[in-house]
Amino acid sequence: MEPIIITSSFLFGREVMSQTLTNSTKSILNSVKSILDDEDFYFKKILIEYDLISKVKIINSYISNITLNKELFENETIRLSIKNVNDILETIENEIKTIKIKIEEHRLLWFHKFRTPTYKYFLIELERHIKILDQRFELLIKIKN
Repeated sequence: MEPIIITSSFLFGREVMSQTLTNSTKSILNSVKSILDDEDFYFKKILIEYDLISKVKIINSYISNITLNKELFENETIRLSIKNVNDILETIENEIKTIKIKIEEHRLLWFHKFRTPTYKYFLIELERHIKILDQRFELLIKIKN
C-alpha cells in the first residue's frame, strides 16, 4: 500500500509543479507582449537586453523535461532548485503585471509624455530579478549535470 501512496504523491507533485511553471510562463509572455505595444523605450530595452521572452520559453521547456523524468525529479536538490526558479518566475510575473497597470495609469495622466513615469522603480526591480532568474537557472543546470 505504501508504494502506491508514494507514487501518487510523486505524480501529483510533479504535475502541480509543472502546471504552476506553465501558468507563470504563459502569464509572463502574455503580459510582455501586451506591454510591448507601449512606447516605453526603457522597458523594451530590458526585454531585448535580457532576452526575457526566449529565456522564459527555454526555462519552461527545460524544467518540463526534467519533471517528466522520474529519476531526476525524485532528487530533492533538483526539486528545490526548480521551486526556486519557479518562485522567481512568479515574482517576475507579478512585477510585469504591476508595470502593465502602472503604464496604463501613466497614460491617463495629463501631459503624460512630459512626466516621469512612476513605474521606473519596478523596471529596475525587474532587471534585478531577471539576473536572479539567470543565476538560479544556471544553478539548476549545474545540479542536473
